[in-house]
Amino acid sequence: MRLAARNVFLNKSLSAKIAGFGPRQGDDEDESGKKERIPVKWMAPECLNKTGTASEKSDVWSYGITIWEIFSIGATPYGDVRSRDFPKWIKQGNRLSKPEYTDDLHYEIMKKCWNLKPSGRPSFAEINKEIESLFRQSSGDLYYYDSSQK
Repeated sequence: MRLAARNVFLNKSLSAKIAGFGPRQGDDEDESGKKERIPVKWMAPECLNKTGTASEKSDVWSYGITIWEIFSIGATPYGDVRSRDFPKWIKQGNRLSKPEYTDDLHYEIMKKCWNLKPSGRPSFAEINKEIESLFRQSSGDLYYYDSSQK
């Protein structure tokens, strides 16, 4: 799956829809025989090696990057880090900085998603509970969405 802001679309009722599931045609090699570039800056550290397997926890990492992109108004994550240097950079404990338009509580959720150890990352159910709690705590001036009311 290619979870990134560029693959998230809103339908008429403003529900998010995600595209990019499964392998794309020519994922391993393009028609000229060249290897495709992999979007490593959205990938969880455990998926950066050839033996790494995707899981809910690796998707949580990508989700954290995706919400960072949204709060950054479309900035490229790790824009100043070269892809080939990225695995080492991440393993050294470096993470994305807080976007200008992000409060501390939302940034804390992002940082939890970027825990180096998959077992230390929240589940999507836990993330949903945290976000709903933030909306309930917000002042009346902010948009409120209750996913339990459909």
